[in-house]
Amino acid sequence: MSGFVQLALGGQMVPRAALQSARAWGRIVRRDYTEADETGALPLGSIARVHRGVVTGRNDYFVMTKARARALGLERSVRPVVTSAEEVLHANGTLRRDPTTRVLLCPPELHELPQRDREALLDYIKAGEAQGVHQTYVASHRSPWWRPQVKGAPPIVATYMARQAPAFALNPEGLLILNVMHGIYPMVPLDAHQLAELAALLNRMRESYRGHGRVYHGGLEKFEPREMERLILKPDNSRILAMLCDA
Repeated sequence: MSGFVQLALGGQMVPRAALQSARAWGRIVRRDYTEADETGALPLGSIARVHRGVVTGRNDYFVMTKARARALGLERSVRPVVTSAEEVLHANGTLRRDPTTRVLLCPPELHELPQRDREALLDYIKAGEAQGVHQTYVASHRSPWWRPQVKGAPPIVATYMARQAPAFALNPEGLLILNVMHGIYPMVPLDAHQLAELAALLNRMRESYRGHGRVYHGGLEKFEPREMERLILKPDNSRILAMLCDA
């Protein structure tokens, strides 16, 4: 095997050893990086954006059970949220609310709440300030500190750090996600059936994605959002991929 690699026709010859030691190029040289070189194949990032879930800064304050939210009078100030990758791994491809689903403090503007609910929220905000929640790094860098920055419920949710390939699940009930998961947001309009096809295709291909993230001691593999966008979707008689290629 040659000790040099030519990155492109007419391009510079680069020592193979140097590329193998580099994070970005090593996988290409070792031939374990799948390129979208098949007809109809394309990277996930060409059709969707991947974003982290919500960063609260203090989950023990912002995340609670539905019963606790009800007791505090915060039912109008919270939204259902997925809090662990295990929920995705055990979702069998589709996330659903159940009695154990937790909620995230994600209130609307104060003037949008009825007086009783507004007073309950203000009491909870005061309790948080008494605990110093507003002084934590994340909370202190947003305004107001008590409203986490939410992109919106992702149509598809993905695990991104585990000792197994990433798993994907539909999110038809619009659950928010914490930053222990990634959200996949298609850039083209997809109906429920098309979203289901895309999620199913990702899950069928999930084992092929092993080794394309950052592998840590003990076999833990992590996919940053841009790394997940580089995952390749290949034709497997799925109509959704053909449709997306033409979009």
